[in-house]
Amino acid sequence: MKMIAEFTTDIIKQHTAQELLNARNEILRLCKVIRVARYRIWKIADQHLGEDNYIASSLEGVSNCLGFEKKESKKIADAAFWKFVVESAFITNTMTEKAKAAFAKENHDNPLPFIESELIEFSERAEQYFVNNGIETIKQVHSQLLNCRYNGTDWNVKKVDNCRKIEDQFRIHGSITYSWGTFHDNYYGGGSIYEDLLTACYLLDRGVRPNYESRFQALSNEAFRNKGDTVITPYFTVRAYKNGNQKVTWASDKLKVLADLNLYGSGQSNALPDTMRKKYKPEHFRARGL
Repeated sequence: MKMIAEFTTDIIKQHTAQELLNARNEILRLCKVIRVARYRIWKIADQHLGEDNYIASSLEGVSNCLGFEKKESKKIADAAFWKFVVESAFITNTMTEKAKAAFAKENHDNPLPFIESELIEFSERAEQYFVNNGIETIKQVHSQLLNCRYNGTDWNVKKVDNCRKIEDQFRIHGSITYSWGTFHDNYYGGGSIYEDLLTACYLLDRGVRPNYESRFQALSNEAFRNKGDTVITPYFTVRAYKNGNQKVTWASDKLKVLADLNLYGSGQSNALPDTMRKKYKPEHFRARGL
């Protein structure tokens, strides 16, 4: 106890009472600076990236306050701004769910520097990114649905549909399961083939996919929440069965979209679908101020 008392006394002797007061007040002043800076970070991020951005929470959420360390904070900010720019150019809306997840992971782990030269390069190539991702999505969906398998009467026997092309009605052992008295779309963990199919349909019909409310995930959540077994989209209907199969029936007024899926998905035409080509206006992809 004597040693502790002497040690404490030695520290106090090195500073006057006024110096200690000044130190305390300076700490409180810096805390206020931090609070003001945090508020400004939230406000600037919300103003430029929307209220659903995660810059401020990401910065504060990193352990040991590393979020405010220069290298880590730059990485977090770069990732958030690239996410906003890429999504604003609708490029993620042309991707399969798997490709979108891969982009999100790469952008989170190794974001490009958000600097003028990279922005200029992106704005010059954004149109081509949109094209390439859209065509790749259409081809991947077609490939996945061609020769698709489903359970026969005997679960050990697999049958095949869409042997030559995607038919206006077919069966597939898809990503919907039955448990606890209701169906579930296994969207999480890799996406749904029906989500990608719906994206491809929108690209072929309108040139771009609408937002969340029109996604298959939202439609299936609503249907299965009401204990239903059928999901109705503008292009096709999916009826789920307890044996793991689904029957997909194309809408009679959207057969042109089905024909285009077979045409462009199989590579029979190297031309860009008219609906997609109409969307390619440079001003839609040009970063502001560049």
